[in-house]
Amino acid sequence: MYVMKKRLIVLVGPSQSGKTTLLKLLLSKHQEVKRLITCTSRPPRSDEINGEERHFLKRVDFKNKNEFLEMALVHGNYYGSRKKDLLDSFKTHNIVMMDIDIKGIDYFLKNKEDIPAGITTVFISPPPEVLIKRIKLKKDINMEDRIESMKKELKFVKEHDYFQYFLNTSKTQEESLGELENIVFEKNPSHLEKLKIKPSFLKN
Repeated sequence: MYVMKKRLIVLVGPSQSGKTTLLKLLLSKHQEVKRLITCTSRPPRSDEINGEERHFLKRVDFKNKNEFLEMALVHGNYYGSRKKDLLDSFKTHNIVMMDIDIKGIDYFLKNKEDIPAGITTVFISPPPEVLIKRIKLKKDINMEDRIESMKKELKFVKEHDYFQYFLNTSKTQEESLGELENIVFEKNPSHLEKLKIKPSFLKN
């Protein structure tokens, strides 16, 4: 009898890359895929419910690093993914997806031995000029900080071979979602080979 292997799909991308939107679209279409609920020390926004999209913890809860697969301090708040939440997710689903900040990928890869599943890492981003335009449209009070962070993140990806696949989200939402589905469900091998190639804006 064939038993489907457990898989963890890790999405990483800068602010305004579209990774959260793509993840939500995929989950709405495929109930067989589970999103790992990550944790943060920031307070919930008005439309956020604890335990649905995030677990809202106290800063002291992040002190025990052994409980986390990854953790990062981003704009003054902690973000992380707990091991126990991942194990609970695998009790009901074979495919689990998580989205993390680029600052957490080092931490995550050092702890991957604790993960009882195959791991697929995906970097999601349009070219920097598109990201800058999107960030400016948000009119965030931290706009300049976000642009500077984005530049550092893209530089980091250029310098490290941490990702198996790359999604250039300057395409239509439908095209980007189709590419993500190919990765998640391992479809269309010839197309998958193309998605393993770094876009020109991520090459040194």
